[in-house]
Amino acid sequence: MHSYWTRSNNVFFFGLAILSIASVLVNLSTTYVLPEAKPEINRLQVNEMRRFAPFRGQDKAIVSYNLDFDLQSVFNWNVKQLFVFLVAEYQSNSNDINQVVVYDQIIQEKANAKQNLQGIFNKYPLVDEKMELRDAEVNFKLYWDVMPYVGGLSLRNSDTTTYHMPDSYV
Repeated sequence: MHSYWTRSNNVFFFGLAILSIASVLVNLSTTYVLPEAKPEINRLQVNEMRRFAPFRGQDKAIVSYNLDFDLQSVFNWNVKQLFVFLVAEYQSNSNDINQVVVYDQIIQEKANAKQNLQGIFNKYPLVDEKMELRDAEVNFKLYWDVMPYVGGLSLRNSDTTTYHMPDSYV
């Protein structure tokens, strides 16, 4: 007859196998569901752009914008939370691509996934280390990272909104 420890081991690992199979099925049930979301970024305006002297003369811009998004369709029973962030992307002479996160938010409930933010300022300043932000074409894009209970993360993004920065300090 088997000992107590052998039986406990069998029960534990059988339960672990069932849990693993259930996790794989949960992941597969929501992996290929790609809901449609069309966030809008508009009314971009540079409120302040100046040379930031204390740090080796960097360009620093304070931008205001309207951000309207409805990501409720992204939520399903396997989504724990969304990490939403707005990225400003531009090219310069020193770097092929510069990406700066200017806004971020964690959304944990479906009810909070629909927002219409009017006239908000960037949460983090738009800074260029080589003073090449003036007269640049800046592309703004909203990203949302879907964080499920079970399975891998998936990063999705909106269409690009382009803004031409002023050629002099404001």
